[in-house]
Amino acid sequence: MATKPWAIVTGASGGIGAAFTKALANRGYSVLAVARGAEPLARIAGELNKDGRIVETLAADLATSEGVKAVLERAQALGDVEFPSTTLACPPPVASWTNLPTRKFNPSE
Repeated sequence: MATKPWAIVTGASGGIGAAFTKALANRGYSVLAVARGAEPLARIAGELNKDGRIVETLAADLATSEGVKAVLERAQALGDVEFPSTTLACPPPVASWTNLPTRKFNPSE
């Protein structure tokens, strides 16, 4: 499966975040799935990766500056992040995400 650039989904360990992670992976995006719980993330990634999709996990608490820093550092290392998103009930302090290099998202791709 050809992959598109990276997408980042926060709150990816369950609910709408997990569904969003699966939807983006099924559309060919490589996904950095972020949440506090490493075990639920590993289950989701394992399910998708065994089918040839690329899902990387990062356990981070985005209510802390350390968690936000970890996500930003990983995003910068990934390079081409096309689709940063948050599915958290309470938006994290992600103002510095606006500094990430991104491309225009085309949902029809």
